[in-house]
Order: sequence, then structure tokens, then C-alpha cells
Amino acid sequence: MIMRSDDRGGASSLLGAHSWLRSDCFEETSCFLRKEKGLSLAQAERKSPNAGGFSFELNWAALPRTHLYFVESHGVLEQARLPGPAFDFAVQVPLEGWIGLRMGDRAIRCEPGCAAMVSPTDDLRLTTSDGCRRLVLRVSAEALTTHLAWMLGDRPDQGLAFSPDSASSDAFGRRIANAVCYFARELECVDAVRGQAVLVAQFEQFVISLFLLAQPNNYSEVLGKRETTLRPKDVKRAIDYIHANLGEPISLVELSEIADVPGRTLCQHFRDFTGISPMRYVRNARFERVRDELSRLHGEGTVTEVARRWGFTHMGRFSAEYRARFGELPAVTAQRRKPSGT
Repeated sequence: MIMRSDDRGGASSLLGAHSWLRSDCFEETSCFLRKEKGLSLAQAERKSPNAGGFSFELNWAALPRTHLYFVESHGVLEQARLPGPAFDFAVQVPLEGWIGLRMGDRAIRCEPGCAAMVSPTDDLRLTTSDGCRRLVLRVSAEALTTHLAWMLGDRPDQGLAFSPDSASSDAFGRRIANAVCYFARELECVDAVRGQAVLVAQFEQFVISLFLLAQPNNYSEVLGKRETTLRPKDVKRAIDYIHANLGEPISLVELSEIADVPGRTLCQHFRDFTGISPMRYVRNARFERVRDELSRLHGEGTVTEVARRWGFTHMGRFSAEYRARFGELPAVTAQRRKPSGT
């Protein structure tokens, strides 16, 4: 589906309430992005007279410490960052098609289910498959540095630098892709940013913590030691119990008893150190187990059986949330991962 300048939304569009640019004119789009974003575009050649033309859609939700974009492009060969002021850190999350990132002498290819980090200093060139749909999450260097200082208990003595490498099998890629896709769905409402300030703040805290703890960087070793030291014992006890009993019913009262603290205290400690509530942590962990099991199904069992095994009994709601989190229906995960010939 090619989004035209007079289209106002559609099933293929995310963040539709935050529309910023829709155009089927290459020159107009190229000039606009060069001026507003410091990006240059190279147009793909038409392989035949009947080949699809150019179109570009950009939806943009500006949050207090992060910016979230949905991009769909047709007929774009390459995007390059122009010389100029340093950009924010950014994570590229493909939803359909693939993206290729070249940063200096490093090259990364990402497909749905993974993500790739781009640092402000990277000499970036990005290529995409035709009709590629992707989410881009930008986090300011200032926000990351401030959060890093809070986690370290002191101001960092050197600049933050991330490893760019990420692949479909990488835990960071999967986790950040899932988080970004889920939150993009939450922002579909026009008033979501204004009306859900607490949700937005929790998401930003979670995703910034995830950047610093899960994506390799020059502070990873220090943060690993610090996290082990600072994590409250009640949170550790609750998390250990959750993973040991994920297939059984788990309640907040039960977790509070295991952690030996009041429920309100446990919830606050969880939000401080994971960015989410205990029960959201349980739900996230169960969805991860379902996805992992579906990817290894190989014709043994059904999606319904797997979902119910991990506590999801309403298949309609389960399928909708699964798609919001992972960008595809559970049946697609099971089918796509099967070996050829099955």
C-alpha cells in the first residue's frame, strides 16, 4: 500500500494521530527532510514503467525525553545523514521489510523482530527494502547521560558510547523492538501523550534503562556491578519467584508475601529498578515465553495450546496484544519459523 499525501491514516500506518509528513513528491520530501532533519534522500530507479512510484510517510510523537517516529517509504534507495550538529541516539526497528545500516566500516542488516542502535557520531547511511515500514526511537544524549549519572551515583567521567551491533538473535534487539512496538500502539490516540503522562514517563524510564543495561556500552561493566549491588532484595526475590512459577497463577498479594514487603513498596521498587509494575513484568515475561515457544513449535501443538499454557485464555485479546508487541500475529510467528517443507 502506497500512502499518498491525501490519505489520512490506514491499517498500515502507526502513530496516525501524529502525522507530520505525507508526500508522493520526491523533490518536496527531499528538500523538507534536508532542511528539518539534516537527511538526504537518494531515489530508487524504476525497474519498469509499471513499477510503483515514490511515496514517503512520517508520523512523529514528541515526548518529554524521547521522540518516536513511524516511517514508510516507497522508491527510496538510500538515506544519509548530512554533516552538522550531533544527533540524538536512535534505535531503528523494522516492522516490514528490512533496513541496512552502514556506519563507517560497519554494516548491519535488520529484519522484523530486531533493532539496531545508532550513535550521534556515526557516519550513517541507511538503505531499506521498497515499502519498508519502521519505527525510530530517538533519545537525547542529555537524557541518557542524566539517567546514567543517576544509576552510577555520580556524573560520568567520559562520553557514553554504544556498540552498534544488533541482530535478530540478540536479546537487546528483541526487547527494545517489543517495547517500542507496544508503546507505539499506546500512542495511537491523539491525546495519549497529554492524557497518559505517567505511562509516558514510565516508558521513557524503562527504555532508557534498557539502553544502558542491555545494549553493550563503555559503562556496561560498571553498571552490571552497580545493578547487582543496588537492586533491592525484595525485587530480586519477586523476580526469582516469577520466573520459577511463570506457568502458574501469580498475584500481587502473593509476590508481596514472597518479597516480605507491602505491595505498595514492592510496586515502587519494581518501577524504580525495572521501569514497570510487578504484574506488568509477569505479563511481559509470559509473552516472551509464548513467542519463544511459538518460534520452536515446528508443527507440534497449536497457538491456542501455547497461549493457554502461559495463562492467556481470551484468544482475541491475546492475539491483538501479541501483534501490538511483536508486529505480527502469533500464527505468523509459528508459521514463519517452521523449517521449509513442513
